[in-house]
Amino acid sequence: MASTLRSLPDRAAFDVRPIGALTEYRACVALQTEVWGEGFEAVPAAVLQVATHVGGICLGAFDHDGTLCGIVFGLSGSEDGVPMHWSHLLAVRESVRNLGVGRLLKERQRELLASRGIPEMQWSFDPMIARNAHLNLNRLGARVVRYVPDMYGITDSPLHHGLATDRLLVALATSP
Repeated sequence: MASTLRSLPDRAAFDVRPIGALTEYRACVALQTEVWGEGFEAVPAAVLQVATHVGGICLGAFDHDGTLCGIVFGLSGSEDGVPMHWSHLLAVRESVRNLGVGRLLKERQRELLASRGIPEMQWSFDPMIARNAHLNLNRLGARVVRYVPDMYGITDSPLHHGLATDRLLVALATSP
């Protein structure tokens, strides 16, 4: 029986591009809810749209039918006077997980940031979710900056199950 898992994504299978239309921003909100549940505090379409207008990045991965399969969203700014980017969320539809969609989105985000002269991006993730740790540390090569206990507080989100939101904050240079 052949495995459907691939170690590297088939780049031709997904069109990774900036989100630009209001209907696409709304699809991003729907995807967040699909991935993390109704109780998750999704980034609203208007915030996604405004953030990209002022330099943030919202990319979508679309399959051959034009269906949104994954998104990555982040905000650019500066830290101690140095340009940087906070990658706020990465969401991938369950039906295409383990096909490298998340990796494609993060790599494209990294390329865009490098082209803008932003030397580093940072984000946080739950270190107790092994697949996220594997993607962030092993596949992408992010380095751990620090451990942040209860970063987002206790939430009602089914994603957090009423537990503390301990996170690892990681950083990744945009130029290899």
